[in-house]
Amino acid sequence: PTTHAHIKQAQKEQAENKAKAQEQVSVKANEIYAKAQQSTIFNAYLKSKGFDKYQDLKHPARQDDRGNLIIPLSNIDGQIKNLQTIYKNGDKRPLKDGLKKGTFCVLGDLSTTHKEVYVCEGYATALSVYLAFEQTRPVVFALDCGNLFPVLVARKGKSKSKQFINCAD
Repeated sequence: PTTHAHIKQAQKEQAENKAKAQEQVSVKANEIYAKAQQSTIFNAYLKSKGFDKYQDLKHPARQDDRGNLIIPLSNIDGQIKNLQTIYKNGDKRPLKDGLKKGTFCVLGDLSTTHKEVYVCEGYATALSVYLAFEQTRPVVFALDCGNLFPVLVARKGKSKSKQFINCAD
């Protein structure tokens, strides 16, 4: 018969296996990001969203050798834990089995004197907000609506003096 101890042991093993898989994905994400080249405004996805008009656009995304956009997703300590790939056709995927909850990508500089930090679901929305403030205000890309709250909680805990503005679309 299954006992409470058996269930607890199974849950512990499952959590350990999940953590191990997430760490392996983190290593893979760092390798992929390191190999990727800086993306240009002429990347197919960025161009399809109209960002090819902004010659001075500065952002952390890179692109792979097939032209897919590679966006680093970091934890609160700045360690890349996952990636989101935006394929040329617009499909978006994080790496399978990677940490997602609470990971994000920062556009700009969080140490700026500006009190406001804008948090967005999608990368195109984040870039639009970033450009609306002429790349002077920090914007956080949270991946999707399900990750907005975990990112807001994590960032607020790390940056107590900042006001976080949710730009959900």
